[in-house]
Amino acid sequence: MIPAAKSPQDSDIIKTELIMSKHINAVGSVFGGTLLSWADVTAALCGTKFCQGPVVTASLDAMSFYHPIKLGWIVTIYGRVNESFQTSMEVGIKISSVDPETGQDFLNSRGYFTIVALGPDSKPKKVPKIAPTTDHDKRRQQQARQRREIRIRMRRLSE
Repeated sequence: MIPAAKSPQDSDIIKTELIMSKHINAVGSVFGGTLLSWADVTAALCGTKFCQGPVVTASLDAMSFYHPIKLGWIVTIYGRVNESFQTSMEVGIKISSVDPETGQDFLNSRGYFTIVALGPDSKPKKVPKIAPTTDHDKRRQQQARQRREIRIRMRRLSE
């Protein structure tokens, strides 16, 4: 059975964290690995919500860190499915933070996860088609298709 088409908004996840001392590295900012872990969980939650079942991470496109995040800051991780394919989805992740003392907002990171849906046999299963309605979501869908082509070419080069 092929699942019905869904809106990208059907996958939206917003995760918020407070940076505490356990998250801080030797130079006084949050560990990159902590942010990656939170981003991976957010991407998995998006995929799970979108396909209504378990998922696994297949890949992560390059993720850069634009601005350090300090102790006591509030971090928000936004996730949304940009495009769905046969058994996988591209989930866009955006990480931002707020310095609560100044109220200043920062864009900290962006990345794209490929998430694969799993059936009861733990094998990949078909995912719903995505049905974007806004120009913004249509643009994100088109960009996801372009990134997928690049990922496929890169994988072939490494074989």
